[in-house]
Amino acid sequence: MRTMAIILLVAALLLGGCGVCGEDKLAETSSPGNKYVATVFRRGCGATTGFLYHVNIRSFNGSFSADHRGVIEDGQIFLTREGKSTLAGRMTKLC
Repeated sequence: MRTMAIILLVAALLLGGCGVCGEDKLAETSSPGNKYVATVFRRGCGATTGFLYHVNIRSFNGSFSADHRGVIEDGQIFLTREGKSTLAGRMTKLC
């Protein structure tokens, strides 16, 4: 009985650490002078949740990395559940 409890606990810890979300890159554009990059992502976290659309900004030489849930929140400046977010052309100004 005790061995089974330990096995279940270890399995829960291992599965709980796996990312359940996924990020799809939909669009990307750079600022004038290529100092920054804005990326539009679509986040999906399973069949029972809807998609989230978000825009993240990073330095031109930087990169995004997902956390333990599979979510990219670094540099996130905009998040919505409605429709799609798009980037039109190049960015003209970053505040």
